[in-house]
Amino acid sequence: MIDINFLIVDDIKTVRLLTRQAINSRLGAKKIFEAADGKEALEVMAREKIDIIISDWEMPVMSGEEFLYEIRNSKEHPEWNKVPFLMMSSHGEKDFIITAIQNGVSNYVVKPFTAIELQEKIRQVWSNATRRENERYYHFPEHNLALKVGGKIFHGKLVNLSRLGALVRIEYNPDLQLCRLFELAIEISDESAGQDTAQIFTVTNLLGLVTRLELENSFQPTSRTCLMGIWFGAKTVDLKVEKALNSMLQWLAKSSPDVIGND
Repeated sequence: MIDINFLIVDDIKTVRLLTRQAINSRLGAKKIFEAADGKEALEVMAREKIDIIISDWEMPVMSGEEFLYEIRNSKEHPEWNKVPFLMMSSHGEKDFIITAIQNGVSNYVVKPFTAIELQEKIRQVWSNATRRENERYYHFPEHNLALKVGGKIFHGKLVNLSRLGALVRIEYNPDLQLCRLFELAIEISDESAGQDTAQIFTVTNLLGLVTRLELENSFQPTSRTCLMGIWFGAKTVDLKVEKALNSMLQWLAKSSPDVIGND
């Protein structure tokens, strides 16, 4: 991560120094910028290309939450919307963390933390951001999707799909949790064929780890529709299932080239 630009935002200078030292020693990063609050951070963002933000949540002048909102909703700088945002906070309560993630936080680390913990969180957010550059497929033909965990089955819809993961639209349920492993079953019908001869492509026993969970529209508090990001890791997908997934993706690329896009 030598060539990645970091921005550390915290009103306590000692925290900024320790975080800088950890990033430099554990990841070898050389381009590390600092800001004492969200307002200063926005000024840095306007001057420099920032790849990863590491920000405290509770700060004077402009809090981490206010800073995050500006980043995720900037019309002048739309490229900011997808910059990985790692939250630092002394709050480790589940409700607090879920709210932060729903507001657009990529990941979080609870204070006090070790250099190793920070390193792992940074690698996670960077890995997730990099995966989004992989070819993905949108606007699917008619399909069914089921998630299974703990003997329960949840039904949702695919938003996009790649060899490395999927984004799913699903109604919120307390059993849908970050870092939980789910079994997926995806079934897509070929709409170009007649009803009697329609070809159905199915992938089952696809294991994925939940890496993202947020309300689809945080400005509608009554809505329970969530977007859930699921990662297909090398250790969770066996060869047979991977072959079936690749076949589905190849068929999508051939039959519906207009559904291909970059997330």
